[in-house]
Amino acid sequence: MGYPDLGTEGDFTYLKYHREWNWLMPVVEKINSLKCKDNGYYGVEIFPNAVRIEDGDSNEIVLLNQTNESFETLKQAIYQAVVEFIKEYNDEDTEKEGCDECGYCEDVVASHYEECSKLNNQ
Repeated sequence: MGYPDLGTEGDFTYLKYHREWNWLMPVVEKINSLKCKDNGYYGVEIFPNAVRIEDGDSNEIVLLNQTNESFETLKQAIYQAVVEFIKEYNDEDTEKEGCDECGYCEDVVASHYEECSKLNNQ
């Protein structure tokens, strides 16, 4: 199953990650195959009433359980845990660097380097 890069704009109503196991489980498998920066691999643990995602050192990243969260089905809990993990992973994975020329610091974005007045006025 190919996954096109759709960016952040568009009509995403056809996506079925929240409803279909066949869409959701490949994401869980992908998380389990992601290598942690420090040690090992991320892991998704699915229990009858909870979902836990942890890093290679068994540090909890996401924990959803039925007593603390509002989900009706295990599928909903897994979906919510995956979404929370993706947000956390993207925040953690975002590189912060300063431009060598002007010191401007933001997520590494090529457009800054194209617009940097010090770089372009050399």
